[in-house]
Amino acid sequence: MSVHEIVLDVMLALALGVLAALVVRARGSRRAAERNVEAERALREQLSAQADALDRLLAATTGLADELDEGRLLERIAEEALALVSADCGLVLERTGNRCTVVTSAPLGQAWRPSALDAVSATDLAAELTAAYGGSVEVTPLPVPSLQAGALAVLRSPDHPFSAVERAQLRVFAAAAVRTAHNARLFTLAETLRVEAELRERERGRLSDQLLRVEEGERRRLALALHDGPQQSIAGIGLIVQAAHDTIQAGEVEEGLGSLQRALAHCKGVVGSLRTLTFALEPITLRDHGFTAAFCELAGQLSESHKVKIEVDASAIDALDRQAQVSLYRIAQEATTNAVKHAGGSRVDVTARTLEKGGIELMIADDGRGASEDELMRGGMHRGVDAMRERAWGVGGTMTFEETNGGGCTVRVIVPPRPAVEGPVPISQQLRAA
Repeated sequence: MSVHEIVLDVMLALALGVLAALVVRARGSRRAAERNVEAERALREQLSAQADALDRLLAATTGLADELDEGRLLERIAEEALALVSADCGLVLERTGNRCTVVTSAPLGQAWRPSALDAVSATDLAAELTAAYGGSVEVTPLPVPSLQAGALAVLRSPDHPFSAVERAQLRVFAAAAVRTAHNARLFTLAETLRVEAELRERERGRLSDQLLRVEEGERRRLALALHDGPQQSIAGIGLIVQAAHDTIQAGEVEEGLGSLQRALAHCKGVVGSLRTLTFALEPITLRDHGFTAAFCELAGQLSESHKVKIEVDASAIDALDRQAQVSLYRIAQEATTNAVKHAGGSRVDVTARTLEKGGIELMIADDGRGASEDELMRGGMHRGVDAMRERAWGVGGTMTFEETNGGGCTVRVIVPPRPAVEGPVPISQQLRAA
């Protein structure tokens, strides 16, 4: 073999080697390209699955956002969780102690509902549900305010266990559901406060109208009292004085002096009636000496004029502020006046005591015929009853009427604790301290 042939063989071998290397490299590039295509396809599918999971999670949480009724919200949580992970059953449970019960389920009315389960933790609950249901179970804590210890459970067949993505979806969904539940609770509280405010405003308006009617009634009563009493008496005194003047001018001095004596007697009567009217409008004794002294004075007047025994033991009221004392005085005045004028009894007891938890209980009891609040309202005393109830309400208290078995009626007023009276201490309180 010549040198030329040897060189050709070597060059051919080198060419075959390079060609083989190129073929191998081409095959490797093709497999790498195929792997890249597969990786890109897998990544695209993964991103698509994640996007779908996010869309479903967004739809589930959005489905809860507009639900502000707490009871209905729990049903929606079960329904949306069921749709979120394509489960067969969704349960909202409440754990009380070691017992766990189903609050609601989805599909509503068709879902599998276990009996009460023994479960201390979410892990125990999942194990109990798995044993009872026989499939795949995922339990997520659900600390909504309406449940003592809430939990969300989704169940489906054992052939489809829950993936890590689905478990993460359920955790995020449960957190969003808890926030929505708190929003629903705040909305419920706000709505309750709004309704209460409207009721209070309507009640305030009603009481304001009622107060105006009572004030108008008091003005008419005062006008009638002045017209029929002092005004007529003063007019009569004027006529008597004029007659005495004419008699004396005619030279009949003795007869004229007698007329003046009659005029003086009538004048004293007018002064007495005006003093009584002034006391009824604003007892000076109440302002200067407190409830007990003022009411004892009123009781003496009523007892003397109506021949009814009135016992007063209400020194506990003297420790209250002036507004409360005035309100309770007016209530007791109205109740006692009604008792001596209409009940037909022989005795009225006005007592007050300090309650164990603070506050004052005032009772006006008579031994007359007795009457319920409805009977008093039908009997034409509704204005007085309304005024009494309004005064009790004005100091934050309540008023009730009670018929006793032995006959008679008791008006009971409960006033909650109030600030102590400021300024000079009433005489009754000074005497008790001494």
